[in-house]
Amino acid sequence: ARFQLDRGMLDVEDLGSTNGTFVNGEKIRRRRLREGDRVLIGTTILKVVFSQSPLGTKPPPPPSRDFDESQTSEKTRMSGDLSEVSVPELIEMFGSARQRLVLELSGPDGTTLVTIAEGNVLDCQAEQLPDAPGEKCILRALGITRGGFVVLPFQEPAARRLAIPIPELLVDGLFKLDEVTVLRQRLPAKGEKVALARPLLAPLSALGERDLDLLQLSYNTSDVDATLNQSAESDLEAAKRLLALLDGGYLRRS
Repeated sequence: ARFQLDRGMLDVEDLGSTNGTFVNGEKIRRRRLREGDRVLIGTTILKVVFSQSPLGTKPPPPPSRDFDESQTSEKTRMSGDLSEVSVPELIEMFGSARQRLVLELSGPDGTTLVTIAEGNVLDCQAEQLPDAPGEKCILRALGITRGGFVVLPFQEPAARRLAIPIPELLVDGLFKLDEVTVLRQRLPAKGEKVALARPLLAPLSALGERDLDLLQLSYNTSDVDATLNQSAESDLEAAKRLLALLDGGYLRRS
């Protein structure tokens, strides 16, 4: 690709590359760039930012360090900070480019691996949720906003538990993520405990099997986050059920 700066305007042009050039997830032939745009070339993401430095100023050299055998392999890996580019943006860009890779996310709650190939998310595994289904893991992954990412070589997952087209995943996943965010604000705050209501006046016979499972899980953990983590249901379904148990008088804040 070629970048051209003319009278303060920056353009990028794809020069017939095999994999294509993408701007904000869209494949382009030529595009005028604005501040904040992200350009994907291969597995390299470039972010457009304005500089106040005089024209021709070169960036400072990277800090020197003693030779380390790991440096060679590190140079072949793309990495970055999630404060610069979000997880949905990364998945959309790699999906649009039809690339095959494993996206490793390092967030506050541990490591998550997202396997991407040919415009689909094939699997998602989260360190925090070792036994959870792929749907639960990928929804959590979309909500990670702090930490870093590394692009790893593609490895075929043991099981393709998702195989969801990325456009469909992002539309549905981000909608559900917004719903979870709204519900989470109505649930007890982080660190606040829940307990079985005493006296328990609401009839247990009115609850379904999944309601009873979540009630037992809440009683055993006494913590909303632990309950959501250990529930086999998605965060959205578990949050709805947990809120219904609180509103129905089965659980109380303690």
